[in-house]
Amino acid sequence: MTNGPLLAFVSLYRAGVAVFDGAPVKAEVGSAVTPVRFTVPLVGLAPGEYTCQVSVLDLGQQKAKFWRAPIVVVR
Repeated sequence: MTNGPLLAFVSLYRAGVAVFDGAPVKAEVGSAVTPVRFTVPLVGLAPGEYTCQVSVLDLGQQKAKFWRAPIVVVR
């Protein structure tokens, strides 16, 4: 269990290059599951395949976790 807040942010990569880095979202841990909501503006992103990475920083434990998945932007 964490001792402090979590910071989470989302990034999009195309061909290994970061094309979007979202602002960090602070989440207070209240139970075993902590919901976090992101808004990713698609304006300016070309249609195609991207890798979406969600990074979660546990400030109390000084740890980080990462989750990656492919996504496709279509118009």
